[in-house]
Amino acid sequence: EVKGSIIKVYADLYEAEKKVHGSGHAHFEQIGEIDSLIDISSACILIDKLNVDRIIYSSVPFGERVAMATTQLLKNKNIRLSKHPYENITPTGVAVITALGIQVNSAMNNEFIIKDAGYGAGSVQMDGFSNMLRVVLAEAKSDFRKDEIIVVQCNVDDMNPQVLGYLMERLYEAGALEVYFENCYTKKSRIGILISVLSKQDTLDKIARIIFKETTTLGIRYFKADRLKLERKEYIFKNSLGKARIKESAGYGCKKIIPEYDDCVKIAKSKNIALKDVLTKFSGGK
Repeated sequence: EVKGSIIKVYADLYEAEKKVHGSGHAHFEQIGEIDSLIDISSACILIDKLNVDRIIYSSVPFGERVAMATTQLLKNKNIRLSKHPYENITPTGVAVITALGIQVNSAMNNEFIIKDAGYGAGSVQMDGFSNMLRVVLAEAKSDFRKDEIIVVQCNVDDMNPQVLGYLMERLYEAGALEVYFENCYTKKSRIGILISVLSKQDTLDKIARIIFKETTTLGIRYFKADRLKLERKEYIFKNSLGKARIKESAGYGCKKIIPEYDDCVKIAKSKNIALKDVLTKFSGGK
């Protein structure tokens, strides 16, 4: 898991550097430096050792001296202009929080119990500003996870419905959290389709481009929505039929164990048994 996190951070950093240099490959001027490797690896190791379930961060300070890769990594993120003649945050720092965390608004709509806190001070002296990084270790007070998503919608009534299946595949590949279609009546009593997509803030632009490209719509509406989620974890469960991924959710007096559908389908086909029997076999979890 630690190695996976390190690779994920480096992958985002690599793509950002490649994009801004416009040469088809990244310049490893800073990415290849030993201090970047130490920074990224240490962060991922500490996150693992602290058993951090999730990382959240608010708006990111944006100074006057900002690296091009930093700007690319912060695309579609909330920033605040610090007006300081400093970098404020490096591409490496941005890559760690954006690759491993989620951004929330300043209010966060969450209640937390602070368990511990740590501070790190930089060597540069800044007038009227503390050059410090604060990290807080906290527990959610609620049984629910709370976050913010974007609901993207449009109506179509003049499109070949065969496109919908392909559209759904493209949207999920782009990072959509959920895609669903509903029948509706549009202008002049035409029978149409309401296309709805649940998206994170950083995938909104990509999802909008796909909808415009693959459908006949001329406009898309989107709005923010607060979401409540049960605490969840995933693990591999093995029984007499084989191995399958399990999603386990708990909180607010309930517990749900759901086997991964695709894994169960593979087992059903390979064993030539009914899918419902496989689902039942794995529904008990560990």
